[in-house]
Amino acid sequence: HPDATFAVCNNSHVTYGQAWRSSNRMARALADSGLRPGDRLAIVMRNGIETALLILGAFKAGVLPVAINPRLKPQEWQRLCLDAGARLLITGGQLTDEVDSFRSQIPDLRCIVACSRPPSGWSSLEGKEGPSGFAPPAPSTVPSLLPSSPPGRVTTF
Repeated sequence: HPDATFAVCNNSHVTYGQAWRSSNRMARALADSGLRPGDRLAIVMRNGIETALLILGAFKAGVLPVAINPRLKPQEWQRLCLDAGARLLITGGQLTDEVDSFRSQIPDLRCIVACSRPPSGWSSLEGKEGPSGFAPPAPSTVPSLLPSSPPGRVTTF
């Protein structure tokens, strides 16, 4: 049901069809940025449809999203990025100053802003979404997010 409602946030409304296409573009953008299945993507964004679609796109690309609460202090963002081994950080345009306060201390962490007019020194996720015909990676290349159970046992949460 591509025309059914996927999400509503404030005045934004997205259908399942739109979410599918947008998350495919996000997955392609992440792959084109150099991320590979199993890599970690730090996401410091406020709650919203865009954040949900980015996380869905990360899963489609086999990338492990590390959602970081923007209410934490930038020093905590830095620690979480380091602890997770994030290769890329995506943030909203209103949070770039806070990320700038630590990004030079993590030389292997690339930063992208999810807005159409990135500030100086930033590249934008906008326009990097690639074709909409994204094919997800083969299941064997995607890391399992759940622990495996020994034979004869079932892992429960």
